[in-house]
Amino acid sequence: MRRTGIILAGALVLAADAFVLVMAAVNRSGSPTATMELTELELRLMRPQRESTALFLRLAWEPAWGRHKFEDGPGWFDRAKLEGIGYNCRLSLTDSAAPAHYRAMPAKEVFAVLEYDPASAVELGSDRSSWSRLRAMDAGRDFALLRKAYPDTGRFLIVPSLARLRYEQKWDPNTRGFADGAYLRGVITELLVSAISVPPSERGVLGGLGQTSDEYLATQEGRKRGPRYSVVLHYGRNHEPWVGSCRLLAPAQQ
Repeated sequence: MRRTGIILAGALVLAADAFVLVMAAVNRSGSPTATMELTELELRLMRPQRESTALFLRLAWEPAWGRHKFEDGPGWFDRAKLEGIGYNCRLSLTDSAAPAHYRAMPAKEVFAVLEYDPASAVELGSDRSSWSRLRAMDAGRDFALLRKAYPDTGRFLIVPSLARLRYEQKWDPNTRGFADGAYLRGVITELLVSAISVPPSERGVLGGLGQTSDEYLATQEGRKRGPRYSVVLHYGRNHEPWVGSCRLLAPAQQ
């Protein structure tokens, strides 16, 4: 009986591995749905796991969590956009139950449009010189409609993500209460596939860099020198990414 269980467990593992390989092959079949060359600012080298030769990159984008601030309005992710992805926003914002009602709403799966703008880089050495140049600028539930609206596959990535509704109120320190003018806005909180494996053929390019990207870009040297590498990233039929190639970059001009 015990031997049978071991055999069944092994068969399940093999079947799972085969399924992953088949889905990866399907994802990469045909032409990529998007191809973009990004730098270390957008694809961050992560710390390898112990006793593992595998390397992973994390797709970084703005605004990063924690950089949100109260503004005078919702920006592009407004009430109409929230309703378009399936949120019910009919309860009046002046209703006393509105804060608890809206803040209890769960996240929704969407496609986020990330625009890559390398010209948005700021002066080397500044605090923002280490920020990603991928910016979330639209979201929706229909990939085909979004791709039709943003056809440039070298500029716009359309990626599976999680979005959440936020009920925004501005705190007034003078009255120690919330000011008038609450509004609803949406935020992209997570990319569903953000960790991307570096293939064995490209590990030699990145494996000797030592510091992770977050460690390196937090240093004065990192802010002045700029990104150490670039990566050609492809997206496939299942909206999943893979690394095509990597190359080291010369220091940026000071």
